[in-house]
Amino acid sequence: MARVERCIEDIREWKLNDKLKLNDDKTEFIIIGSSQQLAKVSINTLRVGNNNNLLQLSLLCRLQGIWAHGSILS
Repeated sequence: MARVERCIEDIREWKLNDKLKLNDDKTEFIIIGSSQQLAKVSINTLRVGNNNNLLQLSLLCRLQGIWAHGSILS
């Protein structure tokens, strides 16, 4: 998960360079996989940023007006 946390931090820095900001209160993450793959994952939060902001795992998220669910059909 450390690799994912670094990736999110890179996105945060990229947005700051473009004078944009991630809203930690609205930012969430989703893990996509089959039911069997998701059963192996036991993480609910990710720490990002210098303040160790916590991002919450979401089973359902909205991206550009489209709802996505973490479980794909297997």
